[in-house]
Amino acid sequence: MTGTNGLEKEEIKDVKQIQMMLKSNESEKRFQAILLLLQNDFPETNDILQSVVLNDTQVSVRELALISLINLNPHNIMFTLKKLYNNLTETKEIRARTIWGLSQIKTEEAFEFLKIALTDKTEEVLYWAIVGSTSFESFPEVLPEIRKLLADSRQSLIRQTAAWILGACRDGGAKDILEKQLLQDTHPSVRLLCASALIKLDDISSISILSKALQKDANELPRREIAYAIGVILDFQKTGLQNLENHKLQDIKTHAVRSLSKALLRDQSYIVRRICAESLGKINDKSAVKNLISAMSMDTNQFVRCEIARTLGILGDASAIEILKKASRSQYRRIVEAANEALQQIQ
Repeated sequence: MTGTNGLEKEEIKDVKQIQMMLKSNESEKRFQAILLLLQNDFPETNDILQSVVLNDTQVSVRELALISLINLNPHNIMFTLKKLYNNLTETKEIRARTIWGLSQIKTEEAFEFLKIALTDKTEEVLYWAIVGSTSFESFPEVLPEIRKLLADSRQSLIRQTAAWILGACRDGGAKDILEKQLLQDTHPSVRLLCASALIKLDDISSISILSKALQKDANELPRREIAYAIGVILDFQKTGLQNLENHKLQDIKTHAVRSLSKALLRDQSYIVRRICAESLGKINDKSAVKNLISAMSMDTNQFVRCEIARTLGILGDASAIEILKKASRSQYRRIVEAANEALQQIQ
């Protein structure tokens, strides 16, 4: 056994043995050969990896070799990446991986090439072009193109990715497009991510559109995110809201409370109703109390009723005492605890 292990150690230090492994019909052995190359500092490593990228018959092996080559970052890496990307007969996986590679190199030349990829028609390539662009200091230059992809791309994954990135970077210039897609996009995940992005933008002027979308959207997951967004943007604990003119803020809050209350009373999804109750607590407007009491008396879901009790406690209106006392006798422990805590807050 010792002799065999010694032979293996000797073999892995021999570049010719590794090259023989790369000619194996078994992809697993070719994978191992690439890993062995990376464990040893051979002068030929870059050339061997480049040969595998260009000539191997299996995409996964080529992709591993390409990732390894990008991490080594040889002087001619951009030439290799451009050659792979510009070959339109190349597989989508390899072309996409080349664009991922640009985000690892992070040079001005890489960024200029990545901007070209933002006009590509292949979904996988576009995905990595959008995500990879955030790695560059010059990223704001491509925001108009990413907004355009959100508005115009026929691929839902690309619209989702664009919405996510625009929210993550808090692109105020994307507000109108995000609102439009929230109302009009045909894919629920895109609408959900648009609502999430609007949370990041944190602009109370979006409340009107969010309220409209809450009533309009046919899918419960976007509706849940929309209800959550309304509560977060209008959270009464946020110091920024205190700088607004009282009448302007009150008009917006009134509109939001009306929309959330309507959904709390009518929405078929308990996850949406629960978030509506939570958001009403964040807004902290006592005009919601009447509808919260009605919902508490009608709703049969324990999670929704528990959240309503918490919100009534936050609002602190004495008119809720009777319904909370009734809730404190519930068969569900979570409702009892929430109701008792709310009563302590009010009394």
